[in-house]
Amino acid sequence: MSIKQIRITVGNESGTLMELTKVLADHDIELRAMNLVDIKDVRSLRIIVDDVYTANMVLKAAGYDTAIRPVIVLELEDKPESLPAFLAPLAAEGITLKYGYSFLENRQRRFYFAMRIEDYERAEQVLIDAGFKPIMQDDLHRIFF
Repeated sequence: MSIKQIRITVGNESGTLMELTKVLADHDIELRAMNLVDIKDVRSLRIIVDDVYTANMVLKAAGYDTAIRPVIVLELEDKPESLPAFLAPLAAEGITLKYGYSFLENRQRRFYFAMRIEDYERAEQVLIDAGFKPIMQDDLHRIFF
């Protein structure tokens, strides 16, 4: 049920992010979410795109070090209690997030939270049992188009 994100190692030099996003744009890849983290001499970029396999292929062909990883993405109401509501059942089961990031889609006044969890299948089941419905890769077209 998960969404696939691409993790890319990007240098810290000026223009490297611009070059990478140009590769995606040149291949009509729609960037839906992005998380950029600075770690010493490199940056780790995580992206969610409309066509993960084509994006991964063109990035590898352009010389980027990439990895596809599953993330759980929840569509949430834009209100303060949304985050603790889905974090509570995970915490009750001793499930820890490795990292997470949010992104918006303004037409529906919703926000989306992407999270990486080591045992994502177990975490998905806990969330489903608690009444949450993780979105799937195909849902990205419904959300953004």
